Amino acid sequence: MQKSIASALILLGALCAPALAEISDEAVARYNAAAQANDVPALLTAAEVLAGEAVASPDDRDAALLAFEAAWALCRNGECEAALAAAEFAASQPDTSAHPSLADRELLKAFAHWQVRKRRSTRADLDTALSTRVEGERTLLSVAAFQRRYLDDAKQGRSGRLPKSAGEAAAHFYPVRDQIGDVWAQAAILAVATEFGTDHTPATLLKMARVEAEILLIRHVTDDEPDWMERRYLEATAWRNAMDAYLRSENKGADEREFVEEILDDAITDDNHQHPVGTGPHIKDDPLLCRGNFTRMPRPTYPDDAAWSGYIGAVIVLFDVDEDGAKNVRIGASVPTDIFDDAALASVRRLKWEWEGSTRDGESCLQQRDSVQWPFYFVLE
Repeated sequence: MQKSIASALILLGALCAPALAEISDEAVARYNAAAQANDVPALLTAAEVLAGEAVASPDDRDAALLAFEAAWALCRNGECEAALAAAEFAASQPDTSAHPSLADRELLKAFAHWQVRKRRSTRADLDTALSTRVEGERTLLSVAAFQRRYLDDAKQGRSGRLPKSAGEAAAHFYPVRDQIGDVWAQAAILAVATEFGTDHTPATLLKMARVEAEILLIRHVTDDEPDWMERRYLEATAWRNAMDAYLRSENKGADEREFVEEILDDAITDDNHQHPVGTGPHIKDDPLLCRGNFTRMPRPTYPDDAAWSGYIGAVIVLFDVDEDGAKNVRIGASVPTDIFDDAALASVRRLKWEWEGSTRDGESCLQQRDSVQWPFYFVLE
């Protein structure tokens, strides 16, 4: 009897075609039911059974597929050790034109071993398996492997590896950034930030501006903007501002600074989505809102501890404005985190705002502005 199995490996944008199996009807049925119900405990149990039957049936024409699917189900749910035997078996089977490819099977084997024992040898095997996948097909497995590799580098403080591991992850995610935008943006920002931390070259300022511009473009074409978009945009802007602050302190980056403005200005053409470069506030205009201006500008004090330690950085402060002045003052993003936050917040809380009136072009208007963005640079002269 022929039976189909729910494939756990999904090409970004398309489901894998169902595979035919001749291993135990009951094992396949239980796996399918658990996968379709998203019942993780039941899926883990069913995957272990299916993996065992597949490994025990090497002559079955679908043994490699079923072993791979079961192993990936186990590993992506935190049970990579239980997946090792099935992953090794799948990788040992001959290459065919059918799913899963030998490259996928070898990647799963390397990924599972590295997840179980993070040693130099298993990391080298994972690096080898991923080396040919940067521009290759994007799957849930490849995305997970690239992401977890660079996040492990970040967690372990391997700053020398991060520009490469995060950079390769960002390059792999880039073609599908419309589907996994937050995953791509996180990798892209970290890749450029750590590259700047290594060489401090003005060229990285342009790289961060391009990441910022890509996020702006994604925001522009997205109807319902998720929370991550503003968070990552502010994070990229804060990093660019901090990098610029450092370059200013070294009298570098004048030419690149001009190109930054061009990159951001050319990102999109809709004025409602433009975020001007500079040290002034970004205030979205709306004909229903009254006009007004700041009568007292923020003048943050350089924190003594930061100055003594030689810190340079940037902060983006968000706040609302009503008839009484700045309200709901908060940090949008800062680099380095927490060093300059208090100084920037205190400065904005001292802002003075004056409304031009309660009408605009002869119509009543609302004396309110929401989510005003004000970037601050902290530079040692």
